[in-house]
Amino acid sequence: MIERMVKGTLSLSVGGLLGVIAAVFSFKGAVVLPALVAAGVMLAVPYSALYAVVAVVPVNVQFTDSITVARLVIVASLGVIAFQAFARKVPMPSLFLWPYGIAALAFFAAILVSSVAFGTAGLLSRVGSFIIYAAVFFVVLNQADDPDRFRRVLWVLVGVAALQALLVMAEAFYNFTPFGGWQQHLAEERGMENIRVVGTHAHPITLAGFFQVAIAAAVGLALTARSTLVRLTLLIAVGLFFIGWWYTFARSSWIGMLVLIAAAMVAATRTTRTLALIGLFSGVLLLAMYDFSPGAIIRDIESIGTVRSATQTADVAEASESLLWRQENWAAAVNMILSHPLFGVGIDHSPTVARDYLPLGASAHNYIDTAVPHNIFLQLAAEAGLPALAAFLVLWVLAFRALWRAASVETLRAYAVIVFVMLAGQLGTFMFNPMPREIWLTLALAMVLGRMAERVAPVATPARAATAPATPAAAE
Repeated sequence: MIERMVKGTLSLSVGGLLGVIAAVFSFKGAVVLPALVAAGVMLAVPYSALYAVVAVVPVNVQFTDSITVARLVIVASLGVIAFQAFARKVPMPSLFLWPYGIAALAFFAAILVSSVAFGTAGLLSRVGSFIIYAAVFFVVLNQADDPDRFRRVLWVLVGVAALQALLVMAEAFYNFTPFGGWQQHLAEERGMENIRVVGTHAHPITLAGFFQVAIAAAVGLALTARSTLVRLTLLIAVGLFFIGWWYTFARSSWIGMLVLIAAAMVAATRTTRTLALIGLFSGVLLLAMYDFSPGAIIRDIESIGTVRSATQTADVAEASESLLWRQENWAAAVNMILSHPLFGVGIDHSPTVARDYLPLGASAHNYIDTAVPHNIFLQLAAEAGLPALAAFLVLWVLAFRALWRAASVETLRAYAVIVFVMLAGQLGTFMFNPMPREIWLTLALAMVLGRMAERVAPVATPARAATAPATPAAAE
């Protein structure tokens, strides 16, 4: 009896406290107490900060006017990592891990130098996103370097994607847009069929890119799981992720999805590799039939009923117009690079000067506004200069080299394939779009596999081969 009274009093006290906080500081203030409890749990659980950082990578939601949820969680996670490192619960993190950490430091140093060269006014706001990229990269690089923790990271990605899929369903079918975002007015003015979903992202294309990463993670976990129930659950999740991906109506990610599937086929078996080559050859023949004019192919694809319906539902420009706009956008980026090869025109400054660099006769920009270069490599070179681009390319080379090395290790091979498919899909999508946060997660995952591969023999000894599982499945 007394125990029930104590529990009831405690519950009423906590509820009342949350109610007072919500009344005085708004509903967002009501999360302060649960956040403090979560912080206490994180301090006690080693490597919890790793999973927290991974979980908020796809979250782009404002907590206040100047602070996002992701930034708040990442800063808190860095504090947790520092505490646990000094308490010797986790190894002390290092920024100087050779060669991956050094290459990343060179890249972020190039970003800082180019930003300072542009001017110190507004410096923090310009490099703020890169600080978050660096935090995500180095946390994953330092803390995911164990097969079990690596697998848990993949599970975190799948879990977060499942929540995103639920948000997508609510957004697409019930006009539930709690975080605002892309074209929210369409839900209010035109009805639920005229909306592109964003989940917790700032733009549909970044949500589409995240679903691609989650699809690769879920399929990889399913193929390496021991439990039939776990496999079935993951395959159902993949179906939900595909639905969520489709409702972004991010047509450039259709290319990324084709690249992702092709990469999976290349990495799977000899038969699928042959089919992938046949598909590539067929694509070249198709281009030849259209005199190597992508615009002509796109116009014919747009005449297909399903594609035309998707374009009308999402209320976006026709794909041929979008491609023309991107071609002009890329040409402007090249002109910026030629004019400012060393330091670029300034991070996030390219939209304000883009019209000065558009090619003669540019027409798509008469009715579609300017934006940052829609290509991750051109974006870096145009806004931060060629040294930053060179450092970024080195990171990609190191990532694929790390995956190649990890693929030679029996217990890491499946993970190497998963991350290879992730990176290939991201390349396909973000050759047509600006840089997302998720790329720094997958680059770090690739390099983590390289670090783990360096700690084991490339060829398993007979004793290890007799005891090691054929796939890296852990207890689900």
